[in-house]
Amino acid sequence: FWIDILAVPPVLRFLPQDQIWVAAFFILLKASKIPKLFPRSGKQTMTPLYVYIHFYVIPAIRTVCYFTFSVHFLAVVWTLISWATVEQVPTDSATAAAPQAVVSSSGGVNATAVEFSKRLQSDVSYITSLYFVLYTLTTAGYGDVLVDGSPLRLLCALPLCVSGTLLTGLVIGSVVSLLSKTDIAKERENRLRETLAVCDYFDVPEGVVDEVLNFQNHLLADSLSEAYSDLVIGLPSDMMLNIALFTRVDLVASMPFFADAHQGALVAIAALLESQVHSPQTNICTAGEHGDCMYFIAYGFVDVVSKLGSHLATLKRGNFFGEGALLQANQKRNASVRAITYCDLFVLTR
Repeated sequence: FWIDILAVPPVLRFLPQDQIWVAAFFILLKASKIPKLFPRSGKQTMTPLYVYIHFYVIPAIRTVCYFTFSVHFLAVVWTLISWATVEQVPTDSATAAAPQAVVSSSGGVNATAVEFSKRLQSDVSYITSLYFVLYTLTTAGYGDVLVDGSPLRLLCALPLCVSGTLLTGLVIGSVVSLLSKTDIAKERENRLRETLAVCDYFDVPEGVVDEVLNFQNHLLADSLSEAYSDLVIGLPSDMMLNIALFTRVDLVASMPFFADAHQGALVAIAALLESQVHSPQTNICTAGEHGDCMYFIAYGFVDVVSKLGSHLATLKRGNFFGEGALLQANQKRNASVRAITYCDLFVLTR
């Protein structure tokens, strides 16, 4: 918000010509919001199209945008520094009275220091700065290979940019791979990409692929023992139980039923929860039976059906049912609950 406020005033209209860089600084403040344009918000339904777009296309677009912005930013900085250097050439009356001999590009024509300064400043263009920045980034001579003319500079710089990126990509790729191993979110994306590739290879039906991706995404996000069993298998059993316990606390805290519960109570409740997985079109509980537990939906959708078979409600992640049987002994279920999709439930028994 404050970045937008600082960037809105038309300071360019009220500043003298030699202070334009101040206005440029305020305008560039908006660039600080670029990293916030791409992150995903909340949990989404996993589909093959979603995996392709968010885990293949968007990372490529993000990389191109970051590189383009970095090159543009460095080119602008290069131009400002060049202008500042040109403006430091002596232009007082004493220097003008005793002009220095300067050879121009047209050959042998003398000019005063003032004229030389003006000529240099006119030659410092954005394309010139872009040319030297690309040469520097691609390590192709660090800008010491001079090319006359803006079109030639673009033709020389762009192929070098591509070739330099490909050549240095081997080294950079290994470093990025090393860093990505410490990023849990990237690890989740890689596993989902691998799952989608396997499903595509074996021609798994689209509906089944959707179910698999969604359920795996849930496990990777909420179940430490299932998602990273190869990492925690060597830990002591008590330590594994403690880690799994605290991964459930967040789920319990998100339930409206326990919204006002103390942290200690949440931990105690999480320790009592047991996990159950139900397949689609299976009854989780039946109307008329005696119940002694309630259910929390960690993943999936269920239908609540009355004794007469009429549909009452559809519940999803974060909802719960069966609390009456937990609060009152020997109470019969007044409705049946049937799984619509694969469901991961936490059961709290009285």
